[in-house]
Amino acid sequence: MLRYALFAASVDARESVGLGLEGYPGLFLLKAFDHFLSPEALLDYVRAHSPQVLLFDISGGKGPLIEAAELLHGSEHTHLVAVDRELDAEVLLELMNSGVREFLRFPFNPEKLTNAMRRISMAVANAPAEREATDLLFSFLPAKPGVGCSTTAIHTALELSQRPHSRVLLTDFDLNCGLSRFLLKLNNPLGIRDAVAKMQEMDDGLWSEIKSSMEDLDVLPPGLIDASHELESTRIRSLFEFARRRYRIVLADLSGMMESFSLDILQQSRRILLVVEPDLAAVHMAREKMRFLESHELQDRVALVINRWRKDAPLTIADIESVLGSPAEFTLSESADQVYKSVMRGGALDPASTYYREIADLASWLASESGVKRGPKLKRKVEYFSLIPSRYSLNRA
Repeated sequence: MLRYALFAASVDARESVGLGLEGYPGLFLLKAFDHFLSPEALLDYVRAHSPQVLLFDISGGKGPLIEAAELLHGSEHTHLVAVDRELDAEVLLELMNSGVREFLRFPFNPEKLTNAMRRISMAVANAPAEREATDLLFSFLPAKPGVGCSTTAIHTALELSQRPHSRVLLTDFDLNCGLSRFLLKLNNPLGIRDAVAKMQEMDDGLWSEIKSSMEDLDVLPPGLIDASHELESTRIRSLFEFARRRYRIVLADLSGMMESFSLDILQQSRRILLVVEPDLAAVHMAREKMRFLESHELQDRVALVINRWRKDAPLTIADIESVLGSPAEFTLSESADQVYKSVMRGGALDPASTYYREIADLASWLASESGVKRGPKLKRKVEYFSLIPSRYSLNRA
């Protein structure tokens, strides 16, 4: 099964290409874009979703495809395909010189389509089994401060680090209120600010001095509070480039303040775990976060996590799903006693507790993610009927 994304500015092209590929059994559509992405945004998308095929409608011009070819030059995992109604020999030659090896004319000829996809499938199969850099970057985003996002991220990271053949890095980007150093009882005063400042000279030796460790988990806490020091997005990108080559899974615990560097991290992330609790203010702020993510076309990466769930909560799961327009992927039970005991132990949870099993399920889900955007989820009744009481409505006139 080849995962593909389509870039076509015109509605006619998207419909024609989509219909032509719909019946082909070996293809799975990740997303159809109605615009071309900037090189930086395209690279983020490839890292986050690992498409094996990118189809570009070149009827409006070959420029975006040539830019993509230059960006992905030498990639053995992502293959570019030009699609158009006409075949121009000069354009085809220029595309071939830039590295594009496949051209499809639509309406598609079934035999030529099959042969092209067979060639790509063989190239993918013969590519190295492991990527040079991991694309398993997940962000934890709190609806608002105090919903337990950092606790969730830390326990998930600890659980993931116990899995076989799994190198895990937790980065705490709540720069002035981060809890990772306290909750994990880390003694190293260095952290993210120091790593970002030293990225131009970073090597494995310097990295080992800056990072902290808790058993098998590596951690980058924020460092000392410094409100005057802002992080540069370009250096944070370098930090993640460095980390992706050394860890299988990278987790980012964000502050929820939506700093410019936070948006950059979200755009690089495969999944965004939006953490909320059954509280009216938290759900309201979660809806604001959803609107923000939608404005940056990131809504399809969101996985909703309802923390501190209890049966007598003032808002039901259906209420929360209705307001946010997204089904809950996970619910974590109210476990104040377990969290307190874990703090006293320096991070470890009681394996016999319900909370531990719920965190383990969340960790297993992240570890098993293949980067494939799953097909549309079955609509729940909450998506057809508004179940939220009027007194909780966030859309008042």
